[in-house]
Formats: sequence, structure tokens, C-alpha cells
Amino acid sequence: MNPSSLQIYLSAFQGILNTMISKMTSARLTQSISHNFIVQMIPHHAAAIQMSHNLLIYSCHPDIRNIAEHIIETQTKGILEMERIYSVCSEQCNQIDAVNQYQQQLQKIFETMFHHMQDACVTLNIDDTFMREMIPHHQGAIAMAKTALSYPYLFRTSAYS
Repeated sequence: MNPSSLQIYLSAFQGILNTMISKMTSARLTQSISHNFIVQMIPHHAAAIQMSHNLLIYSCHPDIRNIAEHIIETQTKGILEMERIYSVCSEQCNQIDAVNQYQQQLQKIFETMFHHMQDACVTLNIDDTFMREMIPHHQGAIAMAKTALSYPYLFRTSAYS
């Protein structure tokens, strides 16, 4: 890969990453962990889709292209599913202490994920660089999901309205 193409790729990646970080950290949070998970995970998935599209401009490696295409397909379906269940999840409510604890745990996950993505080793091999960027991205998603699943729902807000 020539250095100017790599710079264009990296510039686009950094813009996508900065947008993801901004949207994930500025999401409107509520007393619902499931709501909070969704409003923070949608921009996370959207970034993976954009990062994969960015890679497909430059990559010729069939296995890496398959990974990127799979990310686009599955993350697009994931966003649609989260949008479909958003209103139901937003009705769920957790104790405020649990929500605060959850968000503290997420903050640590975010810091690790953002740091590892920003500091991913860059090589002249764009496929290698993409994988080094996406591994911490997906590790972060797994940690976010496991954290969200560790908190039970207490009641529906509509039941107490």
C-alpha cells in the first residue's frame, strides 16, 4: 500500500473513531441499563460498519474482505434489532445504584477500548492495521454486553406510572 492511501485510510478511521467516542460518551442515559446499553452500542456498531466500509476501499485480501463484509451485515442487523426493541428496553428500570455501578464499569471498558483502538499498531499492511483496530473494538463490545447482562431488571416504569 502506498503511504498516501494509508494516510487517507487512517484519517478516515480516526474520524470514525472520534465520532464513535463522542456519541458513546454523550448518549442520553436513563435509569434503564438496557436503554443505556442500546444508546451506547448503536454508535459502536455504526462505527464498525463505517470502519469496515473504509477498509473495503483499500483491501484486496479475500479473507479480510469477508470479515469486513460480515461485520457490515451482522452489525447492521444488530442495529435494526436494537432499534426494534428500544422502546421496550427503555421501559425497564434498575436501581440507581446499579445504574451508577454499571456506568462506572462501562467507563473502564470505554477507556481501555478507546485507548487500544487509538494506539493500534499501524503497518503498511492495511489488513493487519484493520485487524489491530477491530480486535479491541469487538473485545469492548463483548465486555459491554457481559456487563449489561450482569444486572437484572427490577420493574417496568409503566407499571408505576
